[in-house]
Amino acid sequence: MSVIESIRDRMVAVRRAWRPAGIILIYHRVANLPRDPWRLAVSPEKFEEQLQIIKTLTTPMPLRTFRTLAAANRLPPRAMAMTFDDGYRESLHAIKPLLERYDVPATFFVTSGYLDGHAEFWWDQLEQIVSSQADPTAVLDAIGHRDTAPANASPGLDASTAVCRTLWTRIYTLSPAERTATLDKWAASVGTTLDIRDTHRCVTPEELYRLDAGGLTTIGGHTVSHPPLATLDVRRQSLEISQGKKDLEDIVDHPITSFAYPIGRASDFTEDTVQLVREHGFQLACTTSARPVTFPVDDLRLPRVALHDLEADRFEEALMWWFREGR
Repeated sequence: MSVIESIRDRMVAVRRAWRPAGIILIYHRVANLPRDPWRLAVSPEKFEEQLQIIKTLTTPMPLRTFRTLAAANRLPPRAMAMTFDDGYRESLHAIKPLLERYDVPATFFVTSGYLDGHAEFWWDQLEQIVSSQADPTAVLDAIGHRDTAPANASPGLDASTAVCRTLWTRIYTLSPAERTATLDKWAASVGTTLDIRDTHRCVTPEELYRLDAGGLTTIGGHTVSHPPLATLDVRRQSLEISQGKKDLEDIVDHPITSFAYPIGRASDFTEDTVQLVREHGFQLACTTSARPVTFPVDDLRLPRVALHDLEADRFEEALMWWFREGR
């Protein structure tokens, strides 16, 4: 074999090894919301259109099957796994029926500390505080953060979204107790009460059990309080991961072997976090790194792609781009 042929063969092998093997989609909510500063929601109408496209153009499969075939380099063309983070109540009442209609499996990563229904997720509480004011920037004055985020801090965003996202950066690294105290203080400062809106509830334990039933949908761990784990010491990381797992297992009565890192960016977890996830018995873990799954596969750092609330034609275009060219 000539030197040129050897180099060519190695280049072909590298391209084959790092080609997109398939994609894992990440969703959060399927709901029509009056405000969505975090871009978490897809409308039920658009989600059904997206499911029709997924069913026609991809090979949908359970996340665990996807991971097993990917590790063995045996994924079929356009392999796709679907996931949902957090555990909003519509997971059972709106999403699961649509998944059953189109026979598309999905894994739901659930934050266990909100199952008791005593509070909304902390980012929704923040949105509730900001949206309680006719002028969102008034919140900044009331809580003493006017210099933090003028309304035009983020070009293209409305004032409410800009304020929400900037204040999010102030509290997302706080401990759960500190974050709760801060949100309560901010709510009092603007004269509002943090209600629990039906549109923003988490599933109850009984609903979680029903969500897990039937085999098409499965439950995964997502910690207790949804902290960026990298901000916690190892002991507190371990408690968040292990207690969240135990809480869910006590309800569904079987082992929980899948996990998703809260927030999920590379800066939101560490090597210690990955080791803890492994030690606590999780076989796979998902990030929010936006790229397809490629070879070789890292079971505890699986990337996921968010396509958001796209119209059918744009969703199809984006989906196929990730299969063809996504890196």
